[in-house]
Amino acid sequence: MKEVSSMVDKIYFGRQPSYAPLIKSPIWGLIVFFFLISLSVPLWIALVAGVGVILALLLVYYPTYIFHLYDRWMISENGIRYLPMKTYGEKLHIILFPKQNNFRSIQFENIQTARIISRTEVKDSSDVVAFGAYIPEVFMPWMLKPHILEIKQMDGKLVYLDLSWDFRNNKQATNSKMIQLQNIFKKENKIIMDVDL
Repeated sequence: MKEVSSMVDKIYFGRQPSYAPLIKSPIWGLIVFFFLISLSVPLWIALVAGVGVILALLLVYYPTYIFHLYDRWMISENGIRYLPMKTYGEKLHIILFPKQNNFRSIQFENIQTARIISRTEVKDSSDVVAFGAYIPEVFMPWMLKPHILEIKQMDGKLVYLDLSWDFRNNKQATNSKMIQLQNIFKKENKIIMDVDL
């Protein structure tokens, strides 16, 4: 699958949802379980703690930070397609059923404004939590430098599409994709404001 190609093709951003949360959560639960057993903690306490870790990861951690981890979206000359992540149910569905991608579409004629929100701008949204200290972003995705494409639709609804994962993993390739994204918007007589390349 090509990530960067001509404008007639799709340009992809973010990570494709995967089974990683469903695999990693039980693994961490088992690690906690056996660690507590090695400390001679009663079996039932170790079991409850292990199950608690699994549930905490699946039901709290991954849904909370899924925007940073698996915000897969794409743009082409036909519009934008993205995975909805506004409600807890939508986020949990992506975690539990990662291959059932229920993409939503935004047509260019329905876009009122578009802008890039970067680290230097505060966004009025709980999707991005930025702290000043450095912590490894791989394990704490909320530490990713915020790069978000904000789409305001004609009905006033806002859609936030993450760019931070792409910038973190391959800034050069992402800059190239951003140029293509801008060109598509220009062709549709739309302007992306506050672009931070």
